[in-house]
Amino acid sequence: MAQAQFHVMAGEMAAGRQMHEEAAEEFLKALDFVTDPVLAARATAFAIAAKRDDLALKAAQKWLTVESSSMDAREVIAQLSLKTGN
Repeated sequence: MAQAQFHVMAGEMAAGRQMHEEAAEEFLKALDFVTDPVLAARATAFAIAAKRDDLALKAAQKWLTVESSSMDAREVIAQLSLKTGN
């Protein structure tokens, strides 16, 4: 749990500095230790803001894993799949 908190804090600090890619990466690292759909959604949003489609897809897939009923996660995955041709 302490490891997850470290990554969440690092992600929040990066977000506060408008470092979207770093925020997304830290939130994704936190998800290795906890299953939190809100955190997965934040990771996805920051990856999209960073224009990192690969990271956004990874985050959205993680989001769908922790919240299988999320239509938002499904929508992001579908949009990114269409955009990247996958």
